[in-house]
Amino acid sequence: MNVKELILQEAFYQNFPLEVNKFIGYCKERGLNVNRGYLEDIEREGLFRPIMRVDGYYVNNTTDLKELYENGRVIDPRQKGFVPWANYYEKRERYREEIVHSYYHPYQIYFLKKVLEVGLRLSPFNIPQNNDELVLTIREREKYMSDYLGKLRKDSKKHEKFVELLLFIQNKYLPLVKQPGHIIVTGEIVTGERWYDLQKKVIPKEIVSALSLEAEEIDEYRGSIGRDGLYIDPLRAWYDLIKYIKYDKRQKLRGKALLAQDFYLISDMLALLLEDLTGKKQLETGSLDDTMKGCGVIRVYGKELNYVDRDVLMRFLREYGINPRPRLVLIVEGDTEEVAFPIIANAMDIPLESCGIQIINIHGVDKHPRALIVDYSTPDIYQVDKEYYIHPERTKVFIIFDREGNERWIKRFIKDPDDEIEKMMKDVLSIIKQKKKNTSAKTNDIFHKHTVKYHIWNKSFEYDNFSDKELSHELNEYGVKHGYQFNITPSEIKNCRYGNKNLKTFLESRPPDYTSLNKREFGEQIGNFIAKEIKERRNRFENQRPVEKVLEEIIRFAVEYI
Repeated sequence: MNVKELILQEAFYQNFPLEVNKFIGYCKERGLNVNRGYLEDIEREGLFRPIMRVDGYYVNNTTDLKELYENGRVIDPRQKGFVPWANYYEKRERYREEIVHSYYHPYQIYFLKKVLEVGLRLSPFNIPQNNDELVLTIREREKYMSDYLGKLRKDSKKHEKFVELLLFIQNKYLPLVKQPGHIIVTGEIVTGERWYDLQKKVIPKEIVSALSLEAEEIDEYRGSIGRDGLYIDPLRAWYDLIKYIKYDKRQKLRGKALLAQDFYLISDMLALLLEDLTGKKQLETGSLDDTMKGCGVIRVYGKELNYVDRDVLMRFLREYGINPRPRLVLIVEGDTEEVAFPIIANAMDIPLESCGIQIINIHGVDKHPRALIVDYSTPDIYQVDKEYYIHPERTKVFIIFDREGNERWIKRFIKDPDDEIEKMMKDVLSIIKQKKKNTSAKTNDIFHKHTVKYHIWNKSFEYDNFSDKELSHELNEYGVKHGYQFNITPSEIKNCRYGNKNLKTFLESRPPDYTSLNKREFGEQIGNFIAKEIKERRNRFENQRPVEKVLEEIIRFAVEYI
């Protein structure tokens, strides 16, 4: 390994080597149990050596390594040979001080794992020679380990070469694979110019040639480390979803799950290198052991996965049941329904939030919700075999309005709601076509029939669900809470019902010392009235009020998979 050239090329800038104690911690976070004694032993055997040693200084990615190297402070372990680690200490009056510090690099962890898997016993067996069967078995094992030791020494040179390759290319590729679509360089805030300067130093073909490597060797190594990552990863079933998660968040994993992420990172870097060397698109790491060579992914998602595409992300979120878009948007025109519906639904044991239902209050039927409906009902489109489809788990819309309002649109809607909804759905399909994604006539028909539904009260939520006696009682109770004696009679409510007079307007038309009706507070009150009744029934389905049947219809519509 050419430590001098690595320093001159600022190859450590992206991902700096770790001081031995930090490297041990790094390994333990990934489930590799090593200590200083073990690292010294495998260095003595010529298996695994630090990237460099620095005499008299702790260094990091802000240190001027060039100056230290020129002053003879940076030591290449491959040139100097093994030195017992005790020699790197100076004795003080009460303690020993480490004066030469060893540095390892995270890219070395792949080969370290292989060494650990062998289970090497590096200390000689202190057993006398005799014919005891157990001793013979142990000696045979020792001979086998000795043979394997030679193979590991040979492999270590190959792995050192690939670590060197990764260090030379990381300034170009590491930011791209840490978080696709983002450029991040550790150590300082990097401008576009600085990023460009770092990249210019990375000339892939020259680096590969200088290391006497061939594209086939790199491809083989990449396949090996990528497949090892997939093999050990306990979260492999969630590979695609996790790949969308930010790099720094993925670093909170532990054990084999975190180690697998390191292997994926290296595999992805080498994939980009191979693309530059060969001009050919490489398989995504997650598809390395895929018998269909990634074709199945393209068939399902209509494109190769790049972990930047938000359309594919939305599909993953749906598949895992964590899509942030609601299953259904319930559009209501007033505060009463917004407050009362969740209370009643909870009493029915069908909480709206658990069904992915979001209530949106437009505060009055005179406010046209067209833009809202079109926005929420515009679905995600996916492609399979050149055909475009609307995902069944799109957001649906359910509209509930009172039979009132002065604006032309609400009068048209009440007169012919199906026609008004069809016009809005045509607007949605027009938006889809503008994106050059033409769906089939059958898909369009399903979309028309199963995206927006409605319910229009005969008069209003209050009048349709409560008797004159119940409403007069609840209004009087509301008055008592606010220190008033309304003394409203059922006959007064009957007259209001007949004239389709709003209860709030009715209350405000009474003598001026009476309070105004707070619709949210009153909605909570009458919602609790129905909820109490539901809970006291022996059979929840007996004597249902209209609102209960409407809520059941909404739930069925939300969860249907068409």
